[in-house]
Amino acid sequence: MLGASQPTAKRAEYPVRRPLRRPAVHPGVLMREILEDHLKLTIAEAARRMGISRPALYAVLNGTAAVTAEMALRFARLAGGAPELYLNMQTTYDLEAARQRLEREIEAAHQDKGTQAAAPARQRGRRRATTPKPAAGKRGLPSLGDQVLALATGMTQQEITAACKGARPNHVGVAIARHKRAGRIEERDGKLYHAADSNGATRRSLT
Repeated sequence: MLGASQPTAKRAEYPVRRPLRRPAVHPGVLMREILEDHLKLTIAEAARRMGISRPALYAVLNGTAAVTAEMALRFARLAGGAPELYLNMQTTYDLEAARQRLEREIEAAHQDKGTQAAAPARQRGRRRATTPKPAAGKRGLPSLGDQVLALATGMTQQEITAACKGARPNHVGVAIARHKRAGRIEERDGKLYHAADSNGATRRSLT
C-alpha cells in the first residue's frame, strides 16, 4: 500500500583498520576513514548529502575544526553509528591538547625559576661544596614526588603516569604508594586525590 510506512533499515557499523582507543585522536581521522574506505564517497558528495559546505567538512576531516553536536548528528545520519562517538572523541582530544599545553607552560615556568635561582650562585662562585639552596620562594624543577602530588586532583594512576613525562611507570607507582602511606594522597573510585586533614586543609607538605 502507498500509505504504509516502510521499516527503516538498520545501518551497518563499519570496522576500522586502526584501533579507536588511543590518546589524542581527532574524530576527523575516523570520519575520513569511514568515508574513503567504507562508504566510498568523495568529500564533496558526502558534504552534499549531509547538507553542509565542502570546506566545513574538509576542515573537520583534516583536524583543523572541532566536531560540533550538529556535525556529529549529520555524519551519523549519513554513515550510521552513534553521534556520541564523535563527540566523545572530540572531548578527549580537546582535553589531551589542553593538558599538553598546560604541562609545557608549567615546565617552562619551572625552568625559568631554576635559571633565576642558579644565577646568584654563579656570581658568588663556588664557595661551598654542597649545592646552594634556592632563594626563598624559588624552586628548581619539581621532583617526581612533587609532580605526583600536584597531579593528584582526581586523575587515575595511568593518567598521572602519562603526565609525568620521562618517568617510568614503576617509579610513579612507588611515589604514589609513598604518598598514600604518608597520608598525603587517598584513592576514591579509582582516582587519586589530595588527602584533607581534620581542618579540611590539604596536606601537601613532603617529608
